[in-house]
Amino acid sequence: MLTPKVIEALQAELAHLRIRREQLVERINERIRALEEVLSPSEDLEAPGAYTLPGAEPDPDVVVAGPLAGKGLRESIKVVLSNYPTGLLPADIATRLKEMGFAAGGTLSTAKRVYGELYRMRRKGLVSQRGRRYVVNN
Repeated sequence: MLTPKVIEALQAELAHLRIRREQLVERINERIRALEEVLSPSEDLEAPGAYTLPGAEPDPDVVVAGPLAGKGLRESIKVVLSNYPTGLLPADIATRLKEMGFAAGGTLSTAKRVYGELYRMRRKGLVSQRGRRYVVNN
């Protein structure tokens, strides 16, 4: 018989593995799309932008629209964590923020901002840590 604490830990691990699987599948799909684009002949070679440089893609941290567009980092982290009662790892929080449209200004990546803000939020008692996962306090 499993104790409630063990059941909660197993559920959290299951949620983490599902998120990780989604991330890996999306990365593979992006690479496949990029390779198909390179290998397929361009219909209009004279079109502007037909010959773009590999580094000319938009910044992956900047998402145009989403439910978190225009909100602050702390508020966005609370929204994301409220959707995951078993908690999330900081890297998964950063991924969810990007997916939901959070746009960070400046040069720091979203992941680095999340780590720092989680530390500050934990000191203020807004979030707590269960193992390596962070959960929002009620």
